[in-house]
Amino acid sequence: GRRGPGAGRPAKHYVRADRQIELSLPARDYAGLAELLAGAVEADTSGAAQTALNRAAASLGAELGEEAAGHPGADGHPDQVLAALRQALAARGYEPYDDADGTTRLRNCPFDRIAAHHRQLVCGANHAMLQALTDHLGGDPPVQAVLDPQPGRCCVVLTRAS
Repeated sequence: GRRGPGAGRPAKHYVRADRQIELSLPARDYAGLAELLAGAVEADTSGAAQTALNRAAASLGAELGEEAAGHPGADGHPDQVLAALRQALAARGYEPYDDADGTTRLRNCPFDRIAAHHRQLVCGANHAMLQALTDHLGGDPPVQAVLDPQPGRCCVVLTRAS
C-alpha cells in the first residue's frame, strides 16, 4: 500500500561470495599451472627456486612502482605516494583500505587460491613484490610492506616507517 520514493521492492544488498567463480572461454587452467610451479619451488631443497621466485616478484614490484611513479601527482609527497600506491594496488585487485591507525590493509589477496595450499611461498613472494613496489615509490617517511597474515585478507600490510 505504500507509494512514492522507497515503495516497492527492498534495495538489493550485495556481499562478497564465499567461493570464487571464474569463466574462461576456451577453458584455461592457470591455477593448475600455478599449483604445479609452487609445488616444484617448494620441492627444491636448495632454496634456489624460492630465491629466484622472490627475485622475480621484486622485479615485478619495481615495474609496478615505475608505472605508479609515472602517474600525475606521485612526486614524493607522502599523501601523493600513498594515493599512487593505493591506485596501483587497486588495479591489481588488492582492494586497499586504511585502518584507524593509518596502516593500509589489503582486503583481497589476488593469489588466495594458491596461497591456501602454499602460504609461506606465496606470501613471501607477495611481500617481496610489494616491498619493491613501495621502495620504488619512496616518500618521506617511506612506506614499508610488512607480513601480517590474518584470515580473510592479504598477508601483507603497508605501514609508514618511523
